[in-house]
Amino acid sequence: MYKLFIITLLITSLLQAKILDYDIVPSKIKQNIKIKILDSKELKFKDMDEISALAMKKNTLFALSDKGKLFTFKIKITKNRIKKLKLLDTKKLKDENSKKLSKKNSDSEGMILVDDKLFISFEKNHRVESYSLDGKRIKKLKLNKKLTKMKNYKSENKGLEALAYNERYGLITAPEIPVKAKKYHTLYTKNQEYKFKQSGDIKGLEFINKDELLVMQRDYNSKKDEMKIVLNKVDLSTCNSNNICKSETIANLKTKDGWKLYNFEGLTKVSKRRFLMVSDNHGEKSQKTVLVFFEIK
Repeated sequence: MYKLFIITLLITSLLQAKILDYDIVPSKIKQNIKIKILDSKELKFKDMDEISALAMKKNTLFALSDKGKLFTFKIKITKNRIKKLKLLDTKKLKDENSKKLSKKNSDSEGMILVDDKLFISFEKNHRVESYSLDGKRIKKLKLNKKLTKMKNYKSENKGLEALAYNERYGLITAPEIPVKAKKYHTLYTKNQEYKFKQSGDIKGLEFINKDELLVMQRDYNSKKDEMKIVLNKVDLSTCNSNNICKSETIANLKTKDGWKLYNFEGLTKVSKRRFLMVSDNHGEKSQKTVLVFFEIK
């Protein structure tokens, strides 16, 4: 009886939680991209859907769903491979009184780790808040004045999708879709603006170094069912008098070229020039949650 119980427990565990090899790279790359895909995995964990953001510290990886659910993993990366991903904890985001966030207030989209606090951005009720590592709200953060006005967003579902932070620039965020200048995206700190050429909707932000920002954009053509993920390197130290900064496309990954792409939204830095990005499966069985480990050449 005891042996049967152990076997059942192991089978259940394997069915509910596993990582599978999943190669996103086409057999023939049609362009000279400036990133190298080191590893990619399909993630299958119970109740893990719609992942929109990642944050990492040492061997701990945080993943956030856009339903206000925080997952904590232990991750092991060796010899350029994701060797292990173990789910340690799952929690719903809560307010200061330990109550679960309401449905309207729980559309969490972006996340970064700053001094053992999670900074999380939200859509619908557009804002950025700090949380403890176990998902309890600490306070609401001050943003650029333009981001506090609801009329400055294209819609309630096109809000603050991504965040980045370093000591030189502070907190940086941006609406998923630019409001006025369609040609340019605008990145906002508390008191400054930085513009760069648009290639799609902003889905992820992360600093490469003290001045260069990695921006992940997504463009989806629903009529052709084609998707592209564009990675840009934006140098915030090169902006001109109109706040337009130099940017460089380092990867333009297209499904029509054979890239096995889904809706990539989360981005986090692992080490110097190495990053993880993750896809949002929209809660649909036909789509996958894919974790990709890559480096900038």
